[in-house]
Parts: sequence; structure tokens; C-alpha cells
Amino acid sequence: MSGRRRWTPEELAVLQDGWGTLKGGMPALARRLGRSVYAVKIKATKLKLGPWLEGGDWISVNQLIRAVTGCRSYTYTLMRWTRMGLPVSLRRTEKCRWRMVRIEDFWLWAEAHRSELNFSRFEEGLLGIEPEWARKKRRVDQRNRTLSCPHNVRWSAQEDALLRLMCENGTTWAELDGSFRRTSGAIRLRIHDLKLPRPKDMGRRGLNREKPWSAEELETLSCLTDEGYSIDWIARKLGRTSQSVRGKCETLRYRERMSEDG
Repeated sequence: MSGRRRWTPEELAVLQDGWGTLKGGMPALARRLGRSVYAVKIKATKLKLGPWLEGGDWISVNQLIRAVTGCRSYTYTLMRWTRMGLPVSLRRTEKCRWRMVRIEDFWLWAEAHRSELNFSRFEEGLLGIEPEWARKKRRVDQRNRTLSCPHNVRWSAQEDALLRLMCENGTTWAELDGSFRRTSGAIRLRIHDLKLPRPKDMGRRGLNREKPWSAEELETLSCLTDEGYSIDWIARKLGRTSQSVRGKCETLRYRERMSEDG
């Protein structure tokens, strides 16, 4: 007579509810069921519950970045999103820990930082049902792609010559941003690589010395940010540098958080 204990309906319910969702991973689920991790894995396989990490409403950070950006190289994006406060959690399987994000938390975070994200390569439906703003954001970003070259396109000799001429003639950052199909960051990096003179509105520490923001500009900034337009697109629309627009967005978000906390 076999000494193996049969699974009760109550245990099967606990297994199915806790598979991929229980904090502490498979060891915690096994302890709750009073069984070995091996027995839990075998039963989950028979029930076709799928991999542990695919259970529940979670996605790995690697999978998330690939889904949103369409790229396999994700180290830089991970560092950038982490600085922006991406809600990452460490989840255990049997022996390993994985960086995971709850899909619901991602959408909340993405909505708050949508002007910093690019959905142009983010296929609709990859993360299930999307909020309405995400579909609008995707359309906006697909239009934005026509304004700038892909980040890995080399600078041509003609672009370098024009950039050198403009820098030597004292062109401002706002004028540079509007003269190339490149992001502000790409232009700054190229100026550094070619050792060109800094634009005249650039301070010693790289801070922009621009005119104060008007009420009309702030209203336009708020509307375009809510619609999901990129920082570079907004900067060109307002005739300002991307650094100025990004700094103002961060200031407004900080003030908004302070008012909510107060």
C-alpha cells in the first residue's frame, strides 16, 4: 500500500490560488501545504499551472522591458527606469530570486512617467487589457518617431559639419534641438565627442539660463505631457531645450507630490 498522501480539494485550491503569487516562493507554498517542494512542483505540472513566474499578475523586469521597448538589450533601460522609481519586487522560485513587477503597478507607474517612456514599439495587448491613455500614447510616440533618427544611426559628415558651424557661431541649445533629427541627449554627446564649443546659453555646470516660464507655456506643457508627447517633442514645440522641459516636469511632479502629502 502506497504511503503517499492524496491531495484534498482544499489543498488543490490552495495550490492553484498560491501558484506564482504567494510571497516567499515555492518553499512558502510547500510549507503551507505541508508537502515537499518537489511534490508541489509535480502536482503543479500535472495540473498544467505553467511556470511559477508566469502565475498571477507579475512579469519579470527583463520581459517587461522587451515588451515595451522591443529591444533585447535592457541594462541601460533598467538603470533609467529604476531611477524613475519602477516598482520592482524580488520574488523567489525554489532557490533563485527574480526581479518582478506587478502589471497593475507598472501601469500606474507608467502613467505618472509617460512623457519619459516610448510606446512606439510596444505592441498592443502584450500586457493584457490596456488603459485608454496607453493607446493614445502609442499613437503619439509613433508620430514622434518621425522627428528623430533611431539612437544607433551614425552621424553623417554633413551633420557634423553643420553642428560644428552652428556651435562655432554661438548657436543656442534651443536652435540646435530644432535643427537636427536627433534627441537633445544625442546632440550633447556629439558636441562632447567632437570637442566643440558649448552653446552660449550653457552654464558652467550645464544648467540652462533661459527665460522664465509663462502661464501659457506651463498650460501647454501640462496638456502635452498628459497626452504623452516626448520631452524632445515638447521642447521643439515650446522652443526650449529638452533639459529645461525635463527639469520643469520634475519640478511640477515634486510639487504635486508635496501637495498630496501635505
